[in-house]
Amino acid sequence: MNPGARLRLPPVGVRPTAKRAGERVASSKRASVRGFTLLEVLVALSIIATALVSLLSLHARNIAIAGHDRNLVRATFLAQELMTRTLLEQAFPDPTELRGQFEEDPEYAWELTILRGPTRELEDEIRELRVRVFWDREEPNAAELVTHVRKAEE
Repeated sequence: MNPGARLRLPPVGVRPTAKRAGERVASSKRASVRGFTLLEVLVALSIIATALVSLLSLHARNIAIAGHDRNLVRATFLAQELMTRTLLEQAFPDPTELRGQFEEDPEYAWELTILRGPTRELEDEIRELRVRVFWDREEPNAAELVTHVRKAEE
């Protein structure tokens, strides 16, 4: 070795490789730049697509539940209104069965049933009021309120 010659070192981070005659050496930079294969991309897209379809179906179900809840809340308010109106008209109503629709909400129908007390001793002292409000006659979707009223003492 020549004392005046400088030793050449490879740059930091690059491993020195020995070259033999006719041998190709892969560059470490080229190996690290390598991208995804088509198969890997397709697998990733199928996983993402499956996740999105699941999320969309859950969202559609949540919208349907929210619509049902809105109808149920409205039906409950209408049933409470009908029961209050009935008791204001007559504090101790006679037994009857009535049906109709709400003028302000024609898509909601109602049934009012007033029954005598549960036993012979109480049938003249207690009334049972049942109000059922429904918005779809085909489905059993309804709000039903039940209360009992006692005859005022004279």
